[in-house]
Amino acid sequence: MTSGYITNAYWQQLLPDEIRVWAIEQIVVESELRGDEYISHYRCAEEYDFEQEILFSEIEETGCCGSNRFKRVGPDGKTYVLGYNYGH
Repeated sequence: MTSGYITNAYWQQLLPDEIRVWAIEQIVVESELRGDEYISHYRCAEEYDFEQEILFSEIEETGCCGSNRFKRVGPDGKTYVLGYNYGH
């Protein structure tokens, strides 16, 4: 179902490799479960990390059409907010 990929990868610089890979996998699974197509503007931020949350919001706002935001506990035990845009 997915046809897009990361259109703004700056958020990735703020997260460890393990979390970046995990986040992309979670976004793909979530979009497929929901049946969302044409996903883009992947994003992830550690919950309550001010710098990451600002960047998350900026990426979300540059996307168009639908937007999905959800939370997951990462492999490191921390809670992350993940999201993407869809339906372009």
